[in-house]
Amino acid sequence: MGTLRTEDGSMGSKLDCPMNRSGTAAERLILAVTGMMFLAPLSIFLLLHFIPSALPHATWLRNQTLSGVVAKEPTHELSWSAVKSGRYQEGLARWFNTNFAGRELLIRLTCEGWYRSFRQSPLAAGIILGKHDYLFAEPYLTEYCLDRGSTQRLEMLAADMRRMQDACDGFGLAFLFLITPSKPSVMPEYIPQAWLQRYDQRPRAYDQLLPLLRDHGVRYVDGHVLSVEAKADAQSSVFPKGGVHWGAYPAWKTTNAVINALAAQGKPLKPIRVAGSQVADLPEGFDADLLTLMNLAVPWRYPVTNLTIEPQSLTATSPKIVMVGASFATEVARQISASSQVAEVDHYFYYNLEMRSIEKGTIRVERNPVGWVDFDREIFASDCVILECNELDLGVRGRDYLATFLKDALHHLTSARSSDRPPSYGSRDAFKCGWGQEVSFKSADHPFGPKRACLRGFGECEEKATWTVRSSASIALSVPASKEDVLLAADAGAFLAPPKLDVQEVKVFANGLQVGVWRFTEGVKTRQSAVIPRAAIGVDGSLVLCFEIANPTTPQSLGMGDDDRKLGIWLSSLRIDQVSHPGI
Repeated sequence: MGTLRTEDGSMGSKLDCPMNRSGTAAERLILAVTGMMFLAPLSIFLLLHFIPSALPHATWLRNQTLSGVVAKEPTHELSWSAVKSGRYQEGLARWFNTNFAGRELLIRLTCEGWYRSFRQSPLAAGIILGKHDYLFAEPYLTEYCLDRGSTQRLEMLAADMRRMQDACDGFGLAFLFLITPSKPSVMPEYIPQAWLQRYDQRPRAYDQLLPLLRDHGVRYVDGHVLSVEAKADAQSSVFPKGGVHWGAYPAWKTTNAVINALAAQGKPLKPIRVAGSQVADLPEGFDADLLTLMNLAVPWRYPVTNLTIEPQSLTATSPKIVMVGASFATEVARQISASSQVAEVDHYFYYNLEMRSIEKGTIRVERNPVGWVDFDREIFASDCVILECNELDLGVRGRDYLATFLKDALHHLTSARSSDRPPSYGSRDAFKCGWGQEVSFKSADHPFGPKRACLRGFGECEEKATWTVRSSASIALSVPASKEDVLLAADAGAFLAPPKLDVQEVKVFANGLQVGVWRFTEGVKTRQSAVIPRAAIGVDGSLVLCFEIANPTTPQSLGMGDDDRKLGIWLSSLRIDQVSHPGI
């Protein structure tokens, strides 16, 4: 039973039959392909690990362009206990699974196949495919079609907005509320039919807020209406097919409405002019933010409009603008800044997530997270205050960053002292400093460490000192209790460029109280000092030193290189001691 007889009468094994020979060949082929699937990524991974410059254009093999967030896996150091328990092997396997060469290629091919088969994104579940392949973010569809609520929260928002407007009017500041549009509200014709069938006919938060703003007399610009109007003459879709944000053209129309509203309040601003526009068919950035998250293998091509803003002249009276808003405010702030008719635009992203400084269309992150806000010097010392909120965040599930900002600002205005700060500020962000202790601003001394949040308006620590890079800079300290006045001494210098800039004056404040004026006429290091009254120090030892620079200037503007930082003074070190025991 176990053998076969051949034609010549000899005995043969079953393994010699043609069927078994073909089976063996197939097994070998499968083993070879399987081996290649494991060995090829490993080989390429080792090649790129030991020769980083290899395959410079193979971005998908090098895993360089995937979008999204990958949770950081915990690492385990190599030790006998980690190996014995298996933790080290598990960590190494997880690390390799997220870093092997060609991972991006496999992910993109998988996402492309899933999208073409099921019209969905396997990685970005919150992206909804609409009519004609228009992409929508699910929260925006939920707000537009389903979320409905009472007017109580919106009534409070409108009332606080009017109180803030009255406060700005009292300070001589221009105030404006900006409503930015959502994609579903402007382009409902592309919403999937399944969502339209569920549309709730009751008024949305946007529709409820408008009459409340008018009743309270709040000055506002409606970006929703302007974006709908822009559909009539736009060169491309006002909301790009693969993006969640509006295009440059409706943003420009809205930005000019903002400029006109600020000019009507006496600010020296002119309408923003477009030097040129170009329609491109390979979108990027905000024009493709949803599409990018899908990580497809085949790029989409659809028209988007790019605008070149014509720069205007910056004058001595050019206003400073503070904007509190979310991502839709970014393009408005960028266009205002690119027009070069404002000193700067400070964008408080979601109020306390990040503070961005925008100059000449370039965005630079100053603080992340924002931490404590000095309302007197950061908000009410500006010329214009713009509060922005998208239709999404007006809804019941929206983020309450605007209500939180208004609450904090109005609380600040009603405090007994304008320099009052949250009691937890000293323990949260302040740098602990003892009497006579030198606080170094040199990079070699690794100043401040994790307490970098104690600095505002300073640049990165350099070899010999740290520059101020804004018109106002501050450091938050926590000092011991004192029964007497204290002496501040600092080794400092200033950026000077005679004859254009031959003197720099700096007002020094301690917890909002002016304690001195430092004057610099030479660019060399000098010893500066000021006496701080005991009463100016917080009961918890909190002490915020603020330096207001009269003429911060960029070297670039003086033809002294490409440095575009607004340099004022530099600090090498400072020290605080009691007046009766000055170890300075």
